[in-house]
Amino acid sequence: MNDNTIKVNVDRLDTLMNQFSELVIERGQLLQVARKHEQNDFTESAERMNRIISNLQNLLLSMKMVSIEQVFHRLPAFVKDYSSKFNKSVELQMNGLDTEIDRTVIDEIEQPLIQLIQNAIEHGIEPPEERKKVAKPETGVIELNAYHSGNEVYMEVIDDGEGIDWDQLKEKAIKNGSISPLDEEELKNEDLLFAMNSSQKTGEYGLDIVKNKIEELGGSVTVESVKGEGTRFLLHLPLTLSILSAMLIKVAEETYAIPLNSIIETAVYDKESILNTHKQKAIDYRGQVVPLVYLKRIFEVEDNGKEEDSISVVVIKKGEKMAGLVVDQILGQEEVVLKPLGNYLGSVFAISGATILGDGKVALILDSNVLIK
Repeated sequence: MNDNTIKVNVDRLDTLMNQFSELVIERGQLLQVARKHEQNDFTESAERMNRIISNLQNLLLSMKMVSIEQVFHRLPAFVKDYSSKFNKSVELQMNGLDTEIDRTVIDEIEQPLIQLIQNAIEHGIEPPEERKKVAKPETGVIELNAYHSGNEVYMEVIDDGEGIDWDQLKEKAIKNGSISPLDEEELKNEDLLFAMNSSQKTGEYGLDIVKNKIEELGGSVTVESVKGEGTRFLLHLPLTLSILSAMLIKVAEETYAIPLNSIIETAVYDKESILNTHKQKAIDYRGQVVPLVYLKRIFEVEDNGKEEDSISVVVIKKGEKMAGLVVDQILGQEEVVLKPLGNYLGSVFAISGATILGDGKVALILDSNVLIK
């Protein structure tokens, strides 16, 4: 350690972050009061305070960031030991070791990465003699990449193994009852892969564990695979879990928050342009049929009974799946503090937490993963 650094207990940082979260809530209330009274001196002072708090927020979040190398550096030894059990030769290549992520996220990411590497060694990389037959180097390669994009972190696990035979996997899924023949045309390849595991304690690929954990963290998993060439898993994660940018919307008199990283676009559609497919209302979004989710029905919000000529839609996406959330009003963007619901309420369908708005009211934060399902 050099003279310019000090050690700080993680619990103290967490306490500081909790206190700062309260400050972010108060900032929202202060800005709302300033705009309501329209007094120049008060408004200017509130805006300056807002800028200072934003700078402080960025600084504090950076203090909670740790390098992904803390997880990555343990993996080469694991790959060497695990591949030897299957008499396979595997090289691990790692890129983006200096990529930083929230400590609370990094604590949860190690097991999903290990599961994906195990999957690549067991089911992806071929034995040396088989690789030699198809003119591949006897040593297989697993590539582990991490990088930032905006306020999100991406991690890739890529192998140059035999890839996934999607047709064969589909046959297995139908045979063991993981999916029905009616579902097979609508399921994307990655859904099929995860469906193979969801009904089993330990799946053939063990990937249900990965998917569930990543979605708990507010992220998503996508899969690309070509038979004979290899497989690529892409993990998409939020940079931090404590403060997030959200779109505030109204459903009747209730206000909800939708995480901004799951939103593609907001739009208004005429009633005449709504499609009916498989007993499901949908919209044509840039040439793709996107199912509509009516939040009034999901949350059983009392309707005023008025028929509108158009609907407001928030188009959300997780992985390759999309859905259009039908709302009454789009209020705008705001940074919100994610608060857990607590043990008293427990798990609530399609709700990941709550936040306190500038006017002191509570808004529930929607879980886009569940709504898309």
